[in-house]
Amino acid sequence: MKYPSIYLLTCGIFISGTLMAQAPNPAAQANSNQGLVVTFLGTSGPSMSIERAESGTLIQAGSETLLIDCGRGVPERLVQAGIRGVDKVFLTHLHSDHTQGLPILWMSSWNSRSTKLSLWGPGTGADQPTGTVGLAQALSTAFATNTHIRRDLVEKWPAEKIIIDAHDIEEGVVYQNNGVTVTAFRVKHDPVTPTFGYRVDYAGHSVVVSGDTRPSDNLIQFSRGADVLIHEVFVQGGASLGGQVTGMATGMAAVTGMGTPAIAGPPDSAAGAGHAVAAYHTTPEEAADIFTKVAPKLAVFSHIAPNYVDPTDRTRAAGYKGPLQVAKDLMVITVGDTIVVK
Repeated sequence: MKYPSIYLLTCGIFISGTLMAQAPNPAAQANSNQGLVVTFLGTSGPSMSIERAESGTLIQAGSETLLIDCGRGVPERLVQAGIRGVDKVFLTHLHSDHTQGLPILWMSSWNSRSTKLSLWGPGTGADQPTGTVGLAQALSTAFATNTHIRRDLVEKWPAEKIIIDAHDIEEGVVYQNNGVTVTAFRVKHDPVTPTFGYRVDYAGHSVVVSGDTRPSDNLIQFSRGADVLIHEVFVQGGASLGGQVTGMATGMAAVTGMGTPAIAGPPDSAAGAGHAVAAYHTTPEEAADIFTKVAPKLAVFSHIAPNYVDPTDRTRAAGYKGPLQVAKDLMVITVGDTIVVK
């Protein structure tokens, strides 16, 4: 498959988890014979939900381990999944629900990584004063005291392993190694721009992660032929995904403007804020059209906002008839000749 504006970046990293598994997990057993293994570490939009962490999708392909986004709770989900050796981190964009877990991942795995932590993600833009390189520099400054004490005075931990090696990327191939190709492509999340989705290809199979986006022709182009398309969704109203909808969940929905019922109200109200938020996300009806055009072997909803509603009925009512899954934290999808969801 040919992609426009190919930009090659081949810097590698190795990020190891520091804690052992709490329970067996299929994702912890990925190997070079399995194809692609996708573990959903965080499936919520902005929230303080206990049931769902914020954005984080792990893709294991042979010997490569790729983490796409690192929101609140994602490092803890890695521990729960029993996954060690997280090697590479790719950021779709720099909203807090995609980056809040990053300092925890960076520092907690300092002494178990084999080398420095590297990041790939968007650079600066007209309304984006800090890119991925700037984010890394800010983290290094913010935690300079911690670094100094642990590196130079007491623990004497290896200096090279706490370095953050950050890369501002462009659309195209951003990583190739051990038979794995990671391609970044532009999506529509204005005014957050540049914003990327990612496609991971390995051993004749592929997974696409949309990132946060409005419906995007570019996403459709880069997703064609993918086995699995993981897409965000914004649901105003709709059936519950089950479990307890706590006061914290409803409170966060009100604060962020992502709650039910239908959006209405002035821009400075929670409902009005919800209208603004909806304007740069994808509805179930719009996602149905995208899934129909791409026709993946499996379509999956993640980054579900608000985090306690189910987009399935509206997606089906809009005409999508293909295989569909709503992700939950620690769900594992194995992609090979067949697709298995656990």
